[in-house]
Amino acid sequence: MKSLIARMSKQRLGLLVLTVCAICFAGPVTAELAVSGSDADKAAFEKLLKDLVEGAAVKIEGGKVKVEGTPSNEFGKNLKTITDDASNKVTVKVGRNQDGVIVGAFHGGGVQEIDLDDIEKFPGPGSMLPTKAAQLKHELDEVYNSVKDGKMKATPGKTDPSQTKSDFQINHEGSAKTGEDAVNKEEAGITRKGESKALPEKNGVLKVKEVYEKGDKTIDVEWDVTRDGKKFQVDSVKMEGAPAPKGGRLVVEEEPGIRLFDDAFAPKDFLSLGKPGYLEIDPFGKVYVSEQALNKVLVFDSTMDASGTLKLSKQFEISDPAMNNPQGIAVAALQERLFVGSGDNILAFDLAGSFLTSFSAPELHSVRGLEVDREGLLYASSFDNDLILKFDPTTGDVISMFGNSLLDGPEGIAIDQLGNLWVSSFLNDSILQFDLGGNYLGTLASGGMLDGPKGLGLTPQGFLVPGLLPGTIGNIPETLLVSSYNNDRVLEYDLQSGLVVNSAFAKTPVGVGQLTLEPVPEPSTLALVGIAALGLIGFRGKSARTRFNFRRTAVVSAG
Repeated sequence: MKSLIARMSKQRLGLLVLTVCAICFAGPVTAELAVSGSDADKAAFEKLLKDLVEGAAVKIEGGKVKVEGTPSNEFGKNLKTITDDASNKVTVKVGRNQDGVIVGAFHGGGVQEIDLDDIEKFPGPGSMLPTKAAQLKHELDEVYNSVKDGKMKATPGKTDPSQTKSDFQINHEGSAKTGEDAVNKEEAGITRKGESKALPEKNGVLKVKEVYEKGDKTIDVEWDVTRDGKKFQVDSVKMEGAPAPKGGRLVVEEEPGIRLFDDAFAPKDFLSLGKPGYLEIDPFGKVYVSEQALNKVLVFDSTMDASGTLKLSKQFEISDPAMNNPQGIAVAALQERLFVGSGDNILAFDLAGSFLTSFSAPELHSVRGLEVDREGLLYASSFDNDLILKFDPTTGDVISMFGNSLLDGPEGIAIDQLGNLWVSSFLNDSILQFDLGGNYLGTLASGGMLDGPKGLGLTPQGFLVPGLLPGTIGNIPETLLVSSYNNDRVLEYDLQSGLVVNSAFAKTPVGVGQLTLEPVPEPSTLALVGIAALGLIGFRGKSARTRFNFRRTAVVSAG
């Protein structure tokens, strides 16, 4: 069972673990996967299963879960294994905000309790956070494998003399975690490292820490759980918060390089290049700049020295015969793909710079801005015919396209944490807002100080974060950085009022983004924290493992 309580430290919550998880229940088991609960809760559970299973139909009929067809995803395959196994019968009791249950509870005897409210607090695929499908798979595997393996006692007693752990521990730490990791790996690219740790309860709130891994990178996750008597409720699941460090800002200038600023837009340094354009920052702390005249993408590593000055060091170049006057860049970190706009085409590379494929569409003319949303879908601005196209980047197929009479020469694209899409309209000096379905929501800014807008970048982050208040990270307001190409300015807009709250000089600025680096205290240690298209990153210690935390970040690209 993926019960929070069960995975908390025994020293702090041992009694509660026994209360919630060691209740021996020996009720009747009457089906391969039977469901009990109110009609409303069973209907909600059926809908949840339908949402989580791909490639097959799911229904609850006669109190049993049935899967018709062949599921294509890990969760669906596992569910069908359980429903089709007539020899190992289990029951799940579904409900909301039950006494003593967080996510789920292992009762023994082939029965598992599942809290729908808690499961629904977890995100879907693509967030680099544990997903709701992974939580539910853990619960189902815990009870199903307990029956299949004969480890069905809920009490801490032993099934056989050689057994050193309780049945619950064996199921929870073994096959249930393996199944959970398989789904998280498929949907979020992560696996859980060890068990959860709980901090002491404060004002009725438990904070639970988990550590996940993605390759050699480490992601710190924090759960907030409120307690009211015997009832526990998961309120949020998010990357671990942290105080906001001071940051630095970059501006890529088309003539002739990258200008580096502090977080108040005071100039600090300059890196000379040829004719750079758009800029992208990936969740792993790398900075990508399109070199238009050289038909290359330059890849930089970033640090901040002890004086607080942002520094870039070139790591390698990406080029291909198909790359001509490269424009927008987007990184899909979970898919480990880099996309570059080139003429009427989008080129796809892996993150090491190897060319993979290219795709286009009849409506795509003169690609400018590129952006990836939280589901991994790719958006491209088509400058010549005033459209935004949404692609499935794995197939190159166009999913949809949109625009309106106010969109005139679209350039940069940014997607905020609420899923709003912002696009710069170069030829009529405007910033427009759409939802991801292409519906026009309004105009943030038009004219005034804005003259020829190109690149856009959100601060303090440019991706959707579950559990955060709209438009904020902690007490840091979300703003939009805009390059105003024709009058050599970079403008920072408040998203609520549309007012300019800061600006800086930059010669012919193009792309915008953001990154924050903490000063390095000594040569032997490195602390780099960045927010980019998908997350905040930090490299700590000699091992240079990446840690994702929510921290203040700021990078502007102009070109």
